[in-house]
Amino acid sequence: MGDEKKFTPKARLFVGNLSSDVTEEDLRREFGRYGEISECMLQQPKEDAGSRAHFAFIKFDYRANAERAKRELHGKSLKSREIDIRWAHSNSTLWVGDLSPAVTNELLREAFAQWGEVERAVVV
Repeated sequence: MGDEKKFTPKARLFVGNLSSDVTEEDLRREFGRYGEISECMLQQPKEDAGSRAHFAFIKFDYRANAERAKRELHGKSLKSREIDIRWAHSNSTLWVGDLSPAVTNELLREAFAQWGEVERAVVV
């Protein structure tokens, strides 16, 4: 894919309206046909959320592969439910409260970097 960087936030999909019996393995098998997947996070809705549909976030190696998966799988049936595929928001903010005064921007960045690239960490 040329000089394109692998596994960027721009290659991340939101997959909604999943049936409760869909597994991470099902998703990796279905979406893995379109490219290498670095993360597949299957989420269950909270009991009080009013929705029973599960959802997932899937990050592909390259944006073009994610685009192809989105185009070809959106609206298709997976375990008897029509899946809804959208682009995942790539610019998210996480607020963390009750931090010790000893926590610096760098400490905060290091603490969260284990789960992925941190664009910015600011202690207010």
